[in-house]
Amino acid sequence: MKFDWKRHGKNLLRKMAWLLAVFLLFVVLLELFYRNQWIDTYRRELNALNLDVVPANPKRRILVMGDSFSATTNSWVNLLRTNHPDFEITNSSVPGTGIYQANLMLSRRLSTFKPDLLIYQIYVGNDLFDLRYPTNWKTIGWARNLYWSAANHIRSLAWANYALGQLKRAANAPDYQQGKVNEGEFQAEKYSERERIYLRAEPGLIADEVMLTGKRAADIADYMAELQDFLETAKSANCPVLLLVIPHCAQVDAVYAQRMAELGATGMDEPALQAIDYPFLQRLSTLQGSGMRLLNILPALQAAEQLATATYYLHDAHLNDAGQQLVAKVVEEYW
Repeated sequence: MKFDWKRHGKNLLRKMAWLLAVFLLFVVLLELFYRNQWIDTYRRELNALNLDVVPANPKRRILVMGDSFSATTNSWVNLLRTNHPDFEITNSSVPGTGIYQANLMLSRRLSTFKPDLLIYQIYVGNDLFDLRYPTNWKTIGWARNLYWSAANHIRSLAWANYALGQLKRAANAPDYQQGKVNEGEFQAEKYSERERIYLRAEPGLIADEVMLTGKRAADIADYMAELQDFLETAKSANCPVLLLVIPHCAQVDAVYAQRMAELGATGMDEPALQAIDYPFLQRLSTLQGSGMRLLNILPALQAAEQLATATYYLHDAHLNDAGQQLVAKVVEEYW
């Protein structure tokens, strides 16, 4: 019997169409599920970062939101808990997230914990990056370009990627602590892989985020709109907000800027990069008042570096123990 190629081809196309339809339906449902937070998609992180036992009658109730600068085990949040055992400090920080994800979580967190102060930690280094991923087909692989392009519109993809990353870390993936060392000589090839990928994709990322120039000049409008929504939500719950702004290490000292240049970052020789009152901060300051205060950590970090105290890791853009302790000290003096 002769094989019917035409019939076989039609059946194959029909199956592929059904598979595509099922896949698209799954993506739509996942996006609705994520954007509406029908289930708390960041509950796992909340449970991991907070103690089961809290003070019976806390003197203050403080809610912290932010990214990996606040979610790490050596964070300034844990230091404040140690210093203030009579405070109920809830840490709702999630690594790899920004203002968009914070907005998704905020209403539920406010209604659950009823804080009298909300501290939102901002990171100048990649908060605009997290809001809009770049594409660069010359220096970054096609898979990452496709993922970043899709994730700019389908926000649940970034969450799914993050969740898979958590599974890797739970399995002791070898790159979990990559770069988090304080001693030795700087070597560009040992730097955190994530930072190197970001700079390959967008060499001007750091300078453009700090200065609001180049490819990031237009992104600040979207960021400010998201931040305004965040502040309005807190205001409706009668909860004052402290914006804690963590600078990129290149802003803190020329040594770090030089290291970033060795990684391929452009604009690192710009003197204004280390200015205390930089454009990104200036835009944030326009929202001050009516329940929001701004805390710029940069001067304290610069002062420590001038006294030969390293505040960031040698091969990673995160704060080390000394940097975290300094942040905790400044927050204590300010709140």
